Order: sequence, then structure tokens, then C-alpha cells
Amino acid sequence: GNASAYPEVLVGLYESFAKASLRGAKRAQEVLDEIIEDRDAGRELSVFKNILACRGVSVGDVRPSLPRIGQNGLSGCLRQVEHLVDRGVLPAQ
Repeated sequence: GNASAYPEVLVGLYESFAKASLRGAKRAQEVLDEIIEDRDAGRELSVFKNILACRGVSVGDVRPSLPRIGQNGLSGCLRQVEHLVDRGVLPAQ
């Protein structure tokens, strides 16, 4: 899903769990839950591609037959990325 647009969160969850840091794993899982809760399941592929674009990885848009997120959705992706950067979850671009 869209959480894979934030591999740092998934890696942090794995590393915390591997180190038996349940506190770190719980924090990473909470961030992951926020990301999943914020998604638009009806436009998941478009959200994923736009999150990557907001992070500087241009992969194009979805093909015409698939729903796009539009300008409001893009603004939401930008806000989510900025929020995660501000919290120190993601590195600044």
C-alpha cells in the first residue's frame, strides 16, 4: 500500500522489532497506522505515485482509466510528507 512510499517507517519498524525495542516498534507502527488511515483507498495508486513525486521521485501518473487524486489530494500528500518531515520521521528534502 501507500506505506511503502515511506520505506523509512517500515525499516524503522523492522529494526526496532529486531532489536527487541518494543517502544520503538510501537512508535513506528503508530506512524504507519496514521499513514494508512490518511490514504484514499479508492485512489490508492494515484496517492502512492503522488507521495513519491512529493518526495522527489517522479514516476508519472496513473493511466487514464484509473482515478486520480486531483489538486486537493495532491495538497493532502504534500501536507502528509511535510508533517512526517516535521516530526523527524522522514529526512528533509
